[in-house]
Amino acid sequence: MGLKIVTNTLSTGLNKYFRIVGINSGRASKGGAHYKAMRAGGVQLLNWILNGSASESRVPPIMTGFLRGSGSVFVENDCVLTSRGNYGIGDPSYDHDAGKDAIAVGFNTAYAAKMHEGTWVPGGARPSKQAQRNPGMTGDVGNKFVERHLIADGKAFLELYAMTLKKESGA
Repeated sequence: MGLKIVTNTLSTGLNKYFRIVGINSGRASKGGAHYKAMRAGGVQLLNWILNGSASESRVPPIMTGFLRGSGSVFVENDCVLTSRGNYGIGDPSYDHDAGKDAIAVGFNTAYAAKMHEGTWVPGGARPSKQAQRNPGMTGDVGNKFVERHLIADGKAFLELYAMTLKKESGA
């Protein structure tokens, strides 16, 4: 039995595909399929967080709308969407570097972390009589509004990313 020489035919094809979709050693190409797929996924994730999804109904509190209006989506170091226009108020961040091949969704208020991490009762510790009579008026607001969607909507997020990548790359 002699030694069999193995030829690498995979790397050339993968490198070609990575160029087509815009994945390389640097930042994602803004016109590339990978960037567009990350953008579509990040925008959808913010939408699910703000409005609820089929898998998770939890949303951030909306006493004034300032927290919900301060949401931002970043693809690498580009701000691709804010939620300010939806609520008319808020102070979203326009400057953040999520890192190479990364998406970041966040809320730019001094109390966002407290609302996300803390334990609190929708409508306050003593909800109004109107809220007591109509518990549905507060919706499913509560803490962990980002984390719960990352867990519940992860599969749908990846399906959207893959579908967009396939469509944009022509593969």
